Amino acid sequence: MAYPTLNANSVFASLNNQIISIQLYDVGIEYDADIIRDRIVDGTMYGDTKVYVDTDILRTYAWSHTDSTYNVLTHKRPPLPAVDTILIDTYRQIPVTIDNYLTKQAWMDEGTFSQFNSVILGWMTTTRKVYEHTKFTIDILTNAVANATSIGTISLKAADLGTGAAGTPIELNMLQKTRYVTFARKLKALLKELNEASRSYNDNGFMKNVKMSDFELILPVGIKDGFDAYEVSLDFINTKEVHWKFFGSVIAGSGTSDGTKRSYIEGTFTKAASADPIYLFPGDIVPNAYLYGASEAYTPTYTAAPDLNLTVDLTFPIIGKRDYPILSAFSVATSFFNPKDLVVNHYLTFGYSNPVNNHLAGIPLLKVVTDQA
Repeated sequence: MAYPTLNANSVFASLNNQIISIQLYDVGIEYDADIIRDRIVDGTMYGDTKVYVDTDILRTYAWSHTDSTYNVLTHKRPPLPAVDTILIDTYRQIPVTIDNYLTKQAWMDEGTFSQFNSVILGWMTTTRKVYEHTKFTIDILTNAVANATSIGTISLKAADLGTGAAGTPIELNMLQKTRYVTFARKLKALLKELNEASRSYNDNGFMKNVKMSDFELILPVGIKDGFDAYEVSLDFINTKEVHWKFFGSVIAGSGTSDGTKRSYIEGTFTKAASADPIYLFPGDIVPNAYLYGASEAYTPTYTAAPDLNLTVDLTFPIIGKRDYPILSAFSVATSFFNPKDLVVNHYLTFGYSNPVNNHLAGIPLLKVVTDQA
C-alpha cells in the first residue's frame, strides 16, 4: 500500500485536510515451535572447533587362575574412540542505514522519529532470529529425514487395520481413530525394542541402547492435534512440533518453480525475462515461473497441515536432544557515521556452525515410517 496523501477539503478544493497522526506499531516475531533453541551449546570465537568423542564398550575374556593368555604386562587398550568435530565456519552480517537528519523531515516530532529508528534497529535482532529459525530448522530436518535409520514401518491401511472402507460417519470416525491408536501402540512397541543394546542404530557401530528420554519425535504441526482429538497418548516419548512447511527434500539441480517449491536459502530469486526479483527466507514459497539454482529450493512434503488419514506415506524423524549441536560464535553490533551523507550505518555480525553437517555419529538418528498409500 502506498503512503497516504493529503485529502482535498470537501468545501475548499484548493486546501488539503491534515494527517492527524502517524501511529508506529512494532509487531515482533516469536516462535512457539522451535527445535533450535536447546541445540546452541557454546558461545565461542572465530574458527573455533568443538570435538565430540564417542567410545565403545570393552571386552571380556575367559579366565582361570592358571590362565596364561595374557599377563599383567599385556596392554589391553580400549577400542579406538570415534571423533566428531564441529567447526564455526559461517558468518552473516545484517546492515541497515539510519538517516538522522533528512528522514526526520517525514515526522512531525522528535519522539515519533526516534521511535521509528528504534523499531528499525530492533529488526536487526529479529532478522537474526528469523534467519536462524528458518535456516537451522530446514537444515536439520532435511538432513535428518534423508539420513535417519528406519526403526520400522507402521501400516495404517484400512485392510491392515481390520476395518473395511468407511461408510457411515460413525465408521469413518472409528477408522480415523483406529489409525491414531495403531500408530501410538506400534510406535511404543518399536521403541521398546531399542532399549536392548545394539550396534545397529548409530553410525559408529558402537554398542548402545536408546533411552527415549534423550530423544524427541519430531511431528509436523497438525499431527499432534489428531492424537489430542482422539485422546490418544504419546506420553511414552518426548514430542516436538515443527511447522509442516519445513519437511521436504532438497532439489539437487536448478529449475523453474511451479509455485509449490520452497526456498532452501535466504536470497534473491529472479523470474525469466523479468526485472522483478523477489527476496526469500528458507521455507518461503518460490513463486511460479521463478528460477532457482542447485540446492536453492526443496520440494515440500506437505502443502497443508497433515494428519494420519492422508493417502500418502509419512516419515517422522526421531532426533537425539544433544544431536545436531550448534556452536554460536561472537555477535557484535557496530556502527559507522558517514559525515558526507549524514547517515549512520549499523551492522550486526554473527557466526555459527552449520547444523546440516553437525549430526553426531554416536547418537542414533532414527525415523518411523507409515504405510497408508
